[in-house]
Order: sequence, then structure tokens, then C-alpha cells
Amino acid sequence: MKFIYQYRTSKNELRDGVVSASDREAAFSQLKRDGIKPAWLKEAPGFWNKLLGKGKRWIVIIALALVILFLIPFKALEVVDGEIYGSKSLKIQDEANSEISDRYSDSLGNAIPLERKQIWGDEAIVREGIGCGWRNIFTAEADRLFARFVQPGFSIERVLVTPDIEEEMIRLSKERVAIKPDDFEEHKQVKCIVAGMRVEFQEYLRAGGNAKSYVQCLVDRQNYEMQLLKREKSALADYAKTNTQDSVRLKWSATNQRLRNMGLPVLDCP
Repeated sequence: MKFIYQYRTSKNELRDGVVSASDREAAFSQLKRDGIKPAWLKEAPGFWNKLLGKGKRWIVIIALALVILFLIPFKALEVVDGEIYGSKSLKIQDEANSEISDRYSDSLGNAIPLERKQIWGDEAIVREGIGCGWRNIFTAEADRLFARFVQPGFSIERVLVTPDIEEEMIRLSKERVAIKPDDFEEHKQVKCIVAGMRVEFQEYLRAGGNAKSYVQCLVDRQNYEMQLLKREKSALADYAKTNTQDSVRLKWSATNQRLRNMGLPVLDCP
């Protein structure tokens, strides 16, 4: 099977790619081994599974470009007679555009679960969400609690799990997170990660845990990530004192790649 995915490079450039694997989990594992943490990953549609093999992408792009150039002279016929190929080709184009715009959700409009990671996009939208406790996208207190832990490595204020929130966490863990077509991309990322945390929480419950201990695990994990960031930053600063700038940049690059693989924010080069 072939899977399409999208990720950001170390230079914050948006790239996409194709990976072959037996299933979704195997695809994630393969990308992780290659040092890639995808923003999203989904099975390529059947038609594209045949065409998007390794080394074929540019052939497909060139072929499609030639087809488009060939069809331009027939534009008038499409307008006059809706039965001619024009109507059908426009329908296919709309479906392709829909496939791209729905990369964070499945065919039913439910969020595709993602692991915790840094939200990329408009920082103002992310700051607004954090500032209002994500009340602008979540109505349930349990989801707003989950959303506080979406991005690894950030300070978390005191978390109180009341019996009502605990009951809501258990109930929502069995439900899906809906994504609206007009949601900001940053909000879609948050919803997908919260969906992933719901799945993680459900697995935690099956293993014998409870809501309060799970939240404590989230707090402990967040604290560990903050300490790890602090240690890496300190180690990088110490290394810069006694090594050449080229060596420092190599170590900085390796450190940031390791942090990215963990979903942690990257460090500035000392």
C-alpha cells in the first residue's frame, strides 16, 4: 500500500511525499526511522496508489499538464454542451481539491488522530487558542483539558480534575472529534491531536488506569519535556564555548532533529 504524507523540514519548508508500507502504523514507523514526523498521513486513493510510486511523480505531473493544455481549446464546448467531457473533468477536479482540503479528517468529517506535536501555522491563532483555553474550538471542559497538553514542552498551570470532568473524559474517549470545513488549519491540528489523546486515554483506561492518574501522567510528561529542553539548551551552550562554529552548528542540527522526533520545539543556535 502507498501512503501520502506532509511534513516540515528543518528550514520550516512544507514538503509532501509518498511511502510504501503494509499499513498505517508501519508507514509511521518507517517515517520515524527516517527522521520524519509527518503532520498528516493517509492512504493514497486507489488511482494514485498506482501512479505515485517512487520516481513517478514528475512523470504524472508532466502528463497531467499536457492533458490540461490539450483540453484548453475545448473550453467553449464544455460551456455549450454539459454532456461533453468538461462537466466530468470539473467533477474530478472538485473531488481532488476536496481530498487535499480534508487531509485532517476522514470521509465522515471526523478528526484523524495525531500524536502530540508543535502546531505550525499562524502563531497569532495558536496564541489566541492558548490564551482562551481553546474555548474557541472546544465546548467540553474535558477536551479543553486535553488541549492544554497538545504541544509538548510547555509550562502547564495547576490542573484540577473534578468528578464531572472525569466522567466527561471517559464519555468523550469513546466518541470522535468533528472537524468543520471552515476550521483554521491550526485548529484542525489541535483537534486531531486531542482525538489522538482520547484514543490514548481509552487505552490507558483499558490497562486499569483512571482519569486523575492519566492527567497526572500528562503533567509528569510535560514536566519531563520541559526539563529535557532545558538540559539540551544548557548542553548546547556549554558545547559552543569550546568548539568551532561549524561543529556547534552540526551539534545544534542533530539536537533539533532529535527534539523534532519527540514533537518538542527546536532551539536557537547559540
